[in-house]
Amino acid sequence: MSTSRSRPRIVLLLLASIVTIAIAGVGFAGVTSERAPAGTGGEVEFATPPPRVLTAHEHARQ
Repeated sequence: MSTSRSRPRIVLLLLASIVTIAIAGVGFAGVTSERAPAGTGGEVEFATPPPRVLTAHEHARQ
């Protein structure tokens, strides 16, 4: 079997796998967004802002 005959089959297989992965990714994103509505703890929310890192000069003044 020559390489010129197997090339279209390889390209077709590659395209089919890319389309399948894309469809699966979109479906998975849809399922996860429906399963976790906003405000159920899926997001990271800070009640107070995170602590600020002091510079060496500010640390020396304290």
